[in-house]
Order: sequence, then structure tokens, then C-alpha cells
Amino acid sequence: MKEKFHNSNQDDNHLIVIPKHKHLPLLKNHPEPSMRYESLARAAFTCTKGGDPWGYAMQENYDLFFVPGPKLEGKRALSTVLCKLIFDNKGSKHTIELKKLDDEIWEATATDQISTIIDKTLAIAEELGY
Repeated sequence: MKEKFHNSNQDDNHLIVIPKHKHLPLLKNHPEPSMRYESLARAAFTCTKGGDPWGYAMQENYDLFFVPGPKLEGKRALSTVLCKLIFDNKGSKHTIELKKLDDEIWEATATDQISTIIDKTLAIAEELGY
């Protein structure tokens, strides 16, 4: 079964077709935190770049959202990604840990705290098979 996802980088007449349970590779060891952020968001939403409902899954958003410090829009974006993972994996052994990481997003005051949350979430996503 295939699902259609809208790619915000294209006009409304083009849809990207992605196999339903095919997740994009996680870039958990990428040196750039912006790429780690994008790969996490794309995996959570099984979408192309910027193809999630809000257009959050883009490397370019990292600096806008989290540098020099986390902004409200960035916290909302990352929390949305974690909530998607929580909903899609409810009842797993990682649910509580993901919820705690979501709480940490709202308490974060520095970019490095956000990067740590992203890295911890990437490790969980990998264990979940993304």
C-alpha cells in the first residue's frame, strides 16, 4: 500500500508517493545538527523535505527555530515531531521516555539542549525501526 504526501517544495499539482512503511534513513551521526533534525522529522512523518503538514521537516528551519536559542515555533515543531512518534508507537517501551523528552523541549533554554533532545530521540527512533 502506498500513501501520498504533499511536498511543500512543489506546487499543489504534484504529489510524492512514498511506500507506507518505508522510513527515510536517520542521519544520527551527521556532523550538522540541522541535518539530524531534518532526518528525524522526515522519518517521523515519512515524508520528503518539508513534506510534513507544517513544513517543519527542513534543515533550514533548524537555525530559524533554535539559533541562537530555542524559539517558541521551534519548540512547537520539535514537540510535534515527538508527539507523532509517541502516537505512532503508543504502548512501546519508549513511550514514557519520549514523553519526558517532549517535556524537556519546553524547558530548554539553549541550542545544545535541543541538540541533545534530537540526538536522544534519534536513538529511540532507530530502536523503533525508523
